[in-house]
Amino acid sequence: MAELNAPAPAPPRRGRTLAWLLLGVVAFLVLLVVAAPAGGVARILEAAGAPARLAVPSGRLWSGSAQLYLEGRDLGRLRWDLAPGTLLDGQLGADLVLEAPGHRFRGRASVGADGRLQLAGVEGEVREASLDELLRPYAIEPSGTVTFRDGSATVEGQRVLDAHADARWSGGAVSYALGGQLWRQRFPPLDATLRAREGRPVLVVRDPAGAELLDVALDAEGWAQLRVRYRFVALAGFPWPESPAPDTVVVELAEQLY
Repeated sequence: MAELNAPAPAPPRRGRTLAWLLLGVVAFLVLLVVAAPAGGVARILEAAGAPARLAVPSGRLWSGSAQLYLEGRDLGRLRWDLAPGTLLDGQLGADLVLEAPGHRFRGRASVGADGRLQLAGVEGEVREASLDELLRPYAIEPSGTVTFRDGSATVEGQRVLDAHADARWSGGAVSYALGGQLWRQRFPPLDATLRAREGRPVLVVRDPAGAELLDVALDAEGWAQLRVRYRFVALAGFPWPESPAPDTVVVELAEQLY
Protein backbone atom coordinates (compact mmCIF):
# COMPACT_ATOMS: atom_id res chain seq x y z
CA MET A 1 0.00 0.00 0.00
CA ALA A 2 1.43 3.42 -1.04
CA GLU A 3 2.21 5.93 1.70
CA LEU A 4 -0.21 8.89 1.77
CA ASN A 5 2.37 11.42 3.00
CA ALA A 6 5.24 10.66 0.69
CA PRO A 7 7.89 13.46 0.52
CA ALA A 8 7.81 15.74 -2.51
CA PRO A 9 10.45 15.07 -5.10
CA ALA A 10 13.57 17.23 -4.90
CA PRO A 11 13.67 20.14 -7.37
CA PRO A 12 15.59 19.32 -10.49
CA ARG A 13 19.25 20.23 -10.51
CA ARG A 14 18.68 22.35 -13.63
CA GLY A 15 16.34 24.68 -11.69
CA ARG A 16 18.89 25.19 -8.93
CA THR A 17 21.57 25.96 -11.51
CA LEU A 18 19.39 28.58 -13.20
CA ALA A 19 18.62 30.24 -9.84
CA TRP A 20 22.32 30.46 -8.98
CA LEU A 21 23.02 31.85 -12.46
CA LEU A 22 20.43 34.59 -12.08
CA LEU A 23 21.76 35.43 -8.63
CA GLY A 24 25.25 35.68 -10.06
CA VAL A 25 24.08 38.04 -12.82
CA VAL A 26 22.35 40.29 -10.31
CA ALA A 27 25.43 40.31 -8.08
CA PHE A 28 27.61 41.17 -11.06
CA LEU A 29 25.35 44.08 -12.05
CA VAL A 30 25.33 45.41 -8.49
CA LEU A 31 29.12 45.15 -8.34
CA LEU A 32 29.35 46.91 -11.71
CA VAL A 33 27.24 49.83 -10.49
CA VAL A 34 29.15 50.12 -7.21
CA ALA A 35 32.56 49.94 -8.86
CA ALA A 36 31.80 52.04 -11.96
CA PRO A 37 33.49 55.47 -11.98
CA ALA A 38 31.45 58.64 -11.52
CA GLY A 39 32.25 59.65 -15.10
CA GLY A 40 29.55 57.21 -16.19
CA VAL A 41 26.89 59.67 -15.00
CA ALA A 42 28.36 62.38 -17.24
CA ARG A 43 28.26 60.05 -20.23
CA ILE A 44 24.63 59.10 -19.50
CA LEU A 45 23.59 62.78 -19.46
CA GLU A 46 25.48 63.43 -22.69
CA ALA A 47 23.90 60.44 -24.43
CA ALA A 48 20.42 61.58 -23.30
CA GLY A 49 20.98 65.02 -24.83
CA ALA A 50 20.39 66.77 -21.50
CA PRO A 51 21.17 70.52 -21.28
CA ALA A 52 23.20 69.79 -18.13
CA ARG A 53 26.84 68.69 -18.26
CA LEU A 54 29.08 67.21 -15.57
CA ALA A 55 32.82 67.88 -15.48
CA VAL A 56 35.75 66.81 -13.28
CA PRO A 57 33.91 63.79 -11.81
CA SER A 58 35.20 61.94 -8.76
CA GLY A 59 34.04 58.96 -6.76
CA ARG A 60 31.82 56.21 -8.13
CA LEU A 61 28.60 55.86 -10.05
CA TRP A 62 26.94 54.84 -6.78
CA SER A 63 28.26 57.80 -4.80
CA GLY A 64 30.25 60.61 -6.37
CA SER A 65 30.48 64.26 -7.31
CA ALA A 66 31.12 66.49 -10.31
CA GLN A 67 31.01 70.11 -11.39
CA LEU A 68 27.54 70.90 -12.78
CA TYR A 69 27.11 73.11 -15.85
CA LEU A 70 23.74 74.16 -17.26
CA GLU A 71 23.90 75.62 -20.76
CA GLY A 72 27.53 76.55 -20.12
CA ARG A 73 26.94 78.15 -16.73
CA ASP A 74 28.81 76.76 -13.72
CA LEU A 75 26.25 76.00 -10.98
CA GLY A 76 28.63 74.48 -8.45
CA ARG A 77 29.68 71.08 -7.18
CA LEU A 78 27.02 68.38 -7.35
CA ARG A 79 27.24 65.38 -5.00
CA TRP A 80 24.99 62.35 -5.32
CA ASP A 81 24.21 59.09 -3.54
CA LEU A 82 21.94 56.62 -5.28
CA ALA A 83 18.82 55.71 -3.26
CA PRO A 84 18.17 51.96 -3.71
CA GLY A 85 14.79 52.23 -1.96
CA THR A 86 13.34 54.10 -4.94
CA LEU A 87 13.65 50.93 -7.04
CA LEU A 88 10.73 49.48 -5.06
CA ASP A 89 8.55 52.20 -6.63
CA GLY A 90 9.85 51.48 -10.13
CA GLN A 91 12.13 54.53 -10.14
CA LEU A 92 15.83 55.28 -10.10
CA GLY A 93 16.58 57.97 -7.53
CA ALA A 94 19.46 59.75 -5.88
CA ASP A 95 19.96 62.14 -2.99
CA LEU A 96 21.61 65.30 -4.31
CA VAL A 97 23.54 68.22 -2.82
CA LEU A 98 24.50 71.22 -4.99
CA GLU A 99 26.95 73.64 -3.40
CA ALA A 100 28.69 76.82 -4.54
CA PRO A 101 30.04 79.90 -2.74
CA GLY A 102 26.72 81.68 -3.24
CA HIS A 103 24.15 78.91 -2.80
CA ARG A 104 23.42 75.44 -1.48
CA PHE A 105 20.56 73.05 -2.27
CA ARG A 106 19.68 69.52 -1.31
CA GLY A 107 16.87 67.13 -2.23
CA ARG A 108 15.99 63.88 -3.96
CA ALA A 109 15.61 63.37 -7.71
CA SER A 110 14.14 60.24 -9.30
CA VAL A 111 13.26 59.10 -12.80
CA GLY A 112 10.49 56.61 -13.58
CA ALA A 113 9.99 54.23 -16.48
CA ASP A 114 7.83 56.91 -18.16
CA GLY A 115 10.80 59.30 -18.24
CA ARG A 116 9.30 61.77 -15.80
CA LEU A 117 11.69 63.52 -13.41
CA GLN A 118 10.47 63.97 -9.85
CA LEU A 119 12.04 66.26 -7.27
CA ALA A 120 11.17 65.97 -3.59
CA GLY A 121 12.31 67.42 -0.26
CA VAL A 122 14.16 70.31 -1.93
CA GLU A 123 15.54 72.90 0.47
CA GLY A 124 18.41 75.35 0.46
CA GLU A 125 19.51 78.95 0.35
CA VAL A 126 20.76 81.51 -2.15
CA ARG A 127 23.18 84.03 -0.69
CA GLU A 128 24.10 87.51 -1.86
CA ALA A 129 26.84 86.41 -4.29
CA SER A 130 24.48 84.25 -6.36
CA LEU A 131 21.60 86.74 -6.06
CA ASP A 132 23.84 89.45 -7.47
CA GLU A 133 24.95 87.23 -10.37
CA LEU A 134 21.33 86.30 -11.14
CA LEU A 135 19.99 89.86 -11.15
CA ARG A 136 23.00 91.69 -12.61
CA PRO A 137 21.62 91.59 -16.19
CA TYR A 138 18.61 93.58 -14.92
CA ALA A 139 20.78 96.26 -13.22
CA ILE A 140 19.67 95.13 -9.74
CA GLU A 141 22.09 94.69 -6.84
CA PRO A 142 20.38 92.92 -3.92
CA SER A 143 21.50 91.93 -0.45
CA GLY A 144 20.33 89.34 2.04
CA THR A 145 19.58 85.63 1.64
CA VAL A 146 16.71 83.65 0.11
CA THR A 147 15.84 80.37 1.84
CA PHE A 148 13.79 77.60 0.18
CA ARG A 149 11.82 74.78 1.79
CA ASP A 150 9.26 72.08 0.97
CA GLY A 151 10.23 72.02 -2.70
CA SER A 152 8.84 69.39 -5.07
CA ALA A 153 8.15 69.12 -8.80
CA THR A 154 7.29 66.70 -11.59
CA VAL A 155 8.92 67.44 -14.95
CA GLU A 156 8.25 65.78 -18.30
CA GLY A 157 10.70 66.84 -20.98
CA GLN A 158 10.84 70.63 -20.57
CA ARG A 159 7.29 70.87 -19.20
CA VAL A 160 6.66 71.28 -15.48
CA LEU A 161 3.54 69.26 -14.66
CA ASP A 162 3.32 70.31 -11.03
CA ALA A 163 5.47 72.24 -8.58
CA HIS A 164 5.42 73.36 -4.98
CA ALA A 165 7.88 75.41 -2.92
CA ASP A 166 7.98 78.16 -0.31
CA ALA A 167 10.70 80.79 0.00
CA ARG A 168 11.60 83.78 2.14
CA TRP A 169 13.96 86.65 1.42
CA SER A 170 15.57 88.15 4.51
CA GLY A 171 15.22 91.67 3.09
CA GLY A 172 17.83 94.41 3.04
CA ALA A 173 19.22 97.18 0.87
CA VAL A 174 18.70 96.95 -2.89
CA SER A 175 20.20 99.18 -5.58
CA TYR A 176 18.56 99.33 -9.01
CA ALA A 177 18.80 101.41 -12.17
CA LEU A 178 15.54 102.70 -13.64
CA GLY A 179 14.60 105.74 -15.67
CA GLY A 180 18.24 106.62 -16.23
CA GLN A 181 18.90 106.96 -12.49
CA LEU A 182 20.32 104.80 -9.73
CA TRP A 183 17.93 104.14 -6.86
CA ARG A 184 18.55 102.57 -3.47
CA GLN A 185 15.87 101.29 -1.10
CA ARG A 186 15.72 99.08 1.97
CA PHE A 187 13.14 96.29 1.74
CA PRO A 188 11.45 94.31 4.51
CA PRO A 189 11.52 90.48 4.45
CA LEU A 190 9.34 89.09 1.65
CA ASP A 191 7.70 85.68 1.16
CA ALA A 192 7.17 83.76 -2.06
CA THR A 193 5.26 80.66 -3.10
CA LEU A 194 5.71 78.50 -6.19
CA ARG A 195 2.68 76.57 -7.41
CA ALA A 196 1.73 74.93 -10.69
CA ARG A 197 -1.68 75.83 -12.06
CA GLU A 198 -2.80 73.48 -14.85
CA GLY A 199 0.81 72.60 -15.57
CA ARG A 200 1.88 76.27 -15.55
CA PRO A 201 4.31 77.20 -12.73
CA VAL A 202 3.50 80.51 -11.07
CA LEU A 203 5.77 82.29 -8.57
CA VAL A 204 4.01 84.87 -6.36
CA VAL A 205 5.91 87.32 -4.12
CA ARG A 206 4.07 88.89 -1.16
CA ASP A 207 4.78 91.66 1.33
CA PRO A 208 4.85 91.15 5.14
CA ALA A 209 1.05 91.64 5.24
CA GLY A 210 0.50 88.88 2.67
CA ALA A 211 -0.51 91.19 -0.20
CA GLU A 212 0.74 90.31 -3.71
CA LEU A 213 3.63 92.38 -5.07
CA LEU A 214 4.44 90.58 -8.30
CA ASP A 215 4.05 87.22 -10.02
CA VAL A 216 5.97 85.31 -12.67
CA ALA A 217 4.34 82.57 -14.79
CA LEU A 218 6.21 80.11 -17.02
CA ASP A 219 4.35 78.73 -20.04
CA ALA A 220 4.92 75.54 -22.04
CA GLU A 221 6.96 77.38 -24.70
CA GLY A 222 9.51 78.56 -22.13
CA TRP A 223 8.28 82.16 -21.83
CA ALA A 224 8.39 83.78 -18.39
CA GLN A 225 5.68 86.44 -17.98
CA LEU A 226 6.18 89.00 -15.21
CA ARG A 227 3.47 91.21 -13.73
CA VAL A 228 4.37 93.94 -11.22
CA ARG A 229 1.72 95.62 -9.06
CA TYR A 230 1.89 99.22 -7.96
CA ARG A 231 2.26 98.04 -4.36
CA PHE A 232 5.77 96.80 -5.25
CA VAL A 233 6.67 100.05 -7.04
CA ALA A 234 5.71 102.01 -3.94
CA LEU A 235 7.70 99.63 -1.73
CA ALA A 236 10.74 100.18 -3.98
CA GLY A 237 10.48 103.93 -3.45
CA PHE A 238 10.12 104.72 -7.15
CA PRO A 239 8.03 107.86 -7.86
CA TRP A 240 4.92 107.23 -9.94
CA PRO A 241 2.59 109.94 -11.27
CA GLU A 242 -1.02 109.76 -10.11
CA SER A 243 -0.55 106.71 -7.88
CA PRO A 244 -3.07 103.99 -8.82
CA ALA A 245 -4.65 101.41 -6.51
CA PRO A 246 -2.08 99.09 -4.82
CA ASP A 247 -3.27 96.00 -6.74
CA THR A 248 -3.03 97.66 -10.15
CA VAL A 249 -0.63 95.89 -12.52
CA VAL A 250 1.67 98.65 -13.76
CA VAL A 251 4.41 96.62 -15.48
CA GLU A 252 4.15 93.52 -17.69
CA LEU A 253 7.20 91.89 -19.26
CA ALA A 254 7.94 88.61 -21.06
CA GLU A 255 11.27 86.86 -21.58
CA GLN A 256 11.99 83.49 -23.19
CA LEU A 257 14.07 81.33 -20.85
CA TYR A 258 14.47 78.29 -23.14
